[in-house]
Amino acid sequence: TIPDDVFRNFIVNYALPDAQEPYIHVASWRKAIFDIGRPLIKDTFTDTAKEANKWVSENFKQFESMSGRFAQMPDPLTIYNCGGGDAGDIAVFTTALLRTLCVPAKIKASCGIL
Repeated sequence: TIPDDVFRNFIVNYALPDAQEPYIHVASWRKAIFDIGRPLIKDTFTDTAKEANKWVSENFKQFESMSGRFAQMPDPLTIYNCGGGDAGDIAVFTTALLRTLCVPAKIKASCGIL
């Protein structure tokens, strides 16, 4: 069972904070991301998280930032459609994927996933 505060803050919450300020997606992406991630669902949160991280590392390429220094970060579906992005873009997608699969996740300031 997931505690209520973890569920509200790290699964349901659309805000994916970066190092500077919270980023709230304005595009409707959860259903599409769930459909992409559905085959990655396993029996436990840990196994699902491992499978999702493995899938992202095998299917995404890291390249120069799409968002640029002053531009808004792209939403998770745009990142998926581009096949990757910079470390921050991939962290946003991975966090969105994990949350959509009901695995609590947040972005660390160093663009790592917890």
